[in-house]
Amino acid sequence: MESLRQDFIYALRFLRKHRGFAILIVLCLALGIGANSAIFSVVDAVLLRPLPYPDADRLTILTDVHQGPGGEPEEYNVSAFSFLEWRKQKGAFERLEAMNPKKLNLTDNGLRGGEPEQVPGAEVTAGLFGLLGVRMEHGRALLPEEDRPGAARSAVISHGLWQRRFGGDPQILGKGLVIDGQSYTVVGVARQGFHFQEDAELWVPLALDPANLPPQHPLIVAGLLRPGMTLEEAQSQMTTVAARLARDYPETNAGYGVRITDLRDSRVKERRGGLLLLLAAVGMLLLIACANVGNLLLVRASEQRNEIAIRAAFGASRGRLVRQTLTESVVLALVGGIVGIPLAEGILWALPRLATEYGALLRDVRLDYRVLAFTFVISLVTGLLPGLLPALKTSTPNLYRRLTAGGGRRASEGIRGRQLQSGLVVFEVAVALLLLVGAGLMIKSFALINRVEVGFERENVLTLQVALPETEYEGAELSTFWRDLIARVRTLPGVTAAAATSVLPVDEFAVTTTFTLENVANAGPAETQMANFRRVSPDYFRSLGIPLKSGRPFRDGDDLASAPVAVVSEEMARRYWGAGSAAVGKRILRTAEAAKERWLTVVGVVGDVQDSALGAETGATFYVPIAQGARPAMYLVARTSVEPMSLVPSVRREVLALDKDQPIAEVQTLDDRVSGSLSKQRFNTFMLTLFASLGMLLAVMGIYAVLSYSVSQRHHEIGIRMALGAQNGDVIWLILKRGMGLAGLGMVIGLTAAFAFTRVLEGLLYGVAPTDPLVFCAIGAGLMLVALIASYLPARRAAKFDPLVTLRLD
Repeated sequence: MESLRQDFIYALRFLRKHRGFAILIVLCLALGIGANSAIFSVVDAVLLRPLPYPDADRLTILTDVHQGPGGEPEEYNVSAFSFLEWRKQKGAFERLEAMNPKKLNLTDNGLRGGEPEQVPGAEVTAGLFGLLGVRMEHGRALLPEEDRPGAARSAVISHGLWQRRFGGDPQILGKGLVIDGQSYTVVGVARQGFHFQEDAELWVPLALDPANLPPQHPLIVAGLLRPGMTLEEAQSQMTTVAARLARDYPETNAGYGVRITDLRDSRVKERRGGLLLLLAAVGMLLLIACANVGNLLLVRASEQRNEIAIRAAFGASRGRLVRQTLTESVVLALVGGIVGIPLAEGILWALPRLATEYGALLRDVRLDYRVLAFTFVISLVTGLLPGLLPALKTSTPNLYRRLTAGGGRRASEGIRGRQLQSGLVVFEVAVALLLLVGAGLMIKSFALINRVEVGFERENVLTLQVALPETEYEGAELSTFWRDLIARVRTLPGVTAAAATSVLPVDEFAVTTTFTLENVANAGPAETQMANFRRVSPDYFRSLGIPLKSGRPFRDGDDLASAPVAVVSEEMARRYWGAGSAAVGKRILRTAEAAKERWLTVVGVVGDVQDSALGAETGATFYVPIAQGARPAMYLVARTSVEPMSLVPSVRREVLALDKDQPIAEVQTLDDRVSGSLSKQRFNTFMLTLFASLGMLLAVMGIYAVLSYSVSQRHHEIGIRMALGAQNGDVIWLILKRGMGLAGLGMVIGLTAAFAFTRVLEGLLYGVAPTDPLVFCAIGAGLMLVALIASYLPARRAAKFDPLVTLRLD
């Protein structure tokens, strides 16, 4: 123990004496350890940490599945009818509960005197809180008798809403709220931090009425498997149930199946690949940092050989020498880990701001004891790994050679030492190249997806949502409100066009409808089809600059008193009628209106629009006029000749002039919405590029350090060469040849590894092959150029040696 204490004191003295060297190593390790700790925190919170629900391993999410146009199954939320039918089954599940996420208009009945506000909320079955084991901070959860049509209206609010809107009022229970125009009583405040699938702040009873079910698919359904029931067994049982429902109720369930997903998998879905990619990237960055530190410690060990030889001559054992060297490297790594913790905190602070796509997943991420333990472990490992080779290398000194060398430069590190250093540099370059190629592929993919033709003019368009209470507005009242609002907004200074739509372009969530076609050979009347479905006002296409290809757009006269009409996209016209002009005059029957036999006549064909996320297929789309069926929640779009956001106060005043209790929400420019739809790709690309750039920096530092040390060790040889007539160019080439040789070998290994491993990126790329030759060549050439610069600097220094001074010193 005493000798260990002495080793530790000696290591601290070393740090104090060689501050520059120690700071360089600490920074290298802090980069690797800090980045790994941050990304591990995310992976731990999202993929590893137990979910905060009882029986979380038995919790599942059920979704409806329908065959898409390309034959691939597409997932949707569940229809109310399917949910109630599933509940009747006595099979795989102990319980099935549902929630309908929706934006709720909150008027707090004068409690705080605030303006009307739209808050994220959900209609839920009363048993959902019990299924998830939610404890109330105040009051109680919803009761089964409150989850029925006509029952007393109760509401549960989140801790955040209670604090933000009501100032943490301890008397909140029993107070009244006006939600979507109806009076509710607050019965509970959910515990702080509770969330499930959606970021709701307000929960009210779902209260499904079997005699009056909505035709849409709005529900998120959670199921608790029976003990001992596997996911596969449950899937098999529910597939049979879905097939029976499709057979017995073709008007609502034809073509629909069911998919059961583990709750954790449903939360991460497509994000899992991106997170694991980032974890692999920071792991590679740590390996590069370790290799760099190993090289620096080898340099340090070579300079200590005479000192170690003297200590060995006085009787120090090999184990003691190894332990001393390892103690130094472990102390450096632990200091690097301590410095890396604030870096990790900074990364975790920045992540949600860089990627709103991951906002909900990153909400509870923090550096807890698990992550600190992880940081401590990798600090020890990163101290032992790079310190082990120098420790073993210097612990068996040639005493006679070292003591007779007199500490001169001729006591060089030897061929074996140079080979070890060269091998570490080759490894750094190879791993850095692998990271850079991955980043290059992501950058090219992101550039291509940014250039996708969206089919509309995205600049200078203000968008916002107005969600009217269904209890106060229905039928013609909805159409009247939107007609009046559009007319008011259109007259505002700076507005050149205004319209309304049920769904904005580039929406992450597909809004579709099923339908049949009249007298179409490739889609007979009995065959159900599916397409994107939009309700729009007459000026919508002009407001967004969507071109009319044939026929006519909607008119003000297309209302409930006139014949039902539709406008279809070019893709839909091509798919079912062969050409755009051929679609005009054809008829469509939506499944939801089949009982009324309300056929829609196609009056126009417009250009294709990127309705879903950028990079996805455009898909077939058809539009109907809002005057023939507006929805309570719709979006206002206003094309402007001024900065769009400057019109928000004016538009809010016009909305309040029509309804004093009506808030606006999701205020954004259309350009920002399109840009925001790329947040996931932007986040993955940015982070991978950042880690790849740091890896390249460390690799270049490794090349520079090895060549600089090599020059300092070989200055006697270089002096002799110059005395014998070698020119500056000869000396520069001598050093460049070694540096570029190491970089070239590392590139060959790195390119080979990249060719084999970048295929894991295929699911994250758009329009780019994982082995894209242009990216491989560009990254390789770029890295060689940087390696050339790193090699040239010590080479130029070597060429400035004065041979007379050099030989005199030796």
